[in-house]
Amino acid sequence: WSSDVCSSDLPGSPAVTVPGAVALECPVAGSCAVVGANTAGQGRLLWVSGGTITQNLAVPSVSYFYDVGCPSASSCIAVGVNQGATKAMLVSFGPTGSVKVRNVNGVGLLQGIACATAASCVAVGATKQSQGKGLVVAIKHGKPGKHQIASGTTELEQVSCVTASKCWATGSSYSQQAGVR
Repeated sequence: WSSDVCSSDLPGSPAVTVPGAVALECPVAGSCAVVGANTAGQGRLLWVSGGTITQNLAVPSVSYFYDVGCPSASSCIAVGVNQGATKAMLVSFGPTGSVKVRNVNGVGLLQGIACATAASCVAVGATKQSQGKGLVVAIKHGKPGKHQIASGTTELEQVSCVTASKCWATGSSYSQQAGVR
């Protein structure tokens, strides 16, 4: 499928179609980071500015990006899974094309990310793709910390933070009931 990404919230603003896009974050008006996967099964990072794709990068070690958060106007963090679907991947990037790829030890999948401050983000996911345990990873200055298990959950999928220490996440429990935690 494809998704339209608007470059501005003004009526009649230019838009660009980005096949494979699944998530976006706009750290400033008219400038957005877009993530997903390309048709070759590689993670895809894009930067859209003023209705134009100014950066389009494939990340071969990543099969799919699920979400993106931008702690600043020049820095974003994408979360996803590696090619073997066994390790969570965290990729820092910005509009200039610099990319830093990191494996997240002990984590099988990251599906959501939120950044409350320029120095602090939180990612959520699971210990493994199927029948895992939900978890939270604090990210400081683009570097993941040790994950914390969210007891009673099989996975966490989305997260929203109002401060660096106050976040809410959605996911599934062992009884397959979805909810907010």
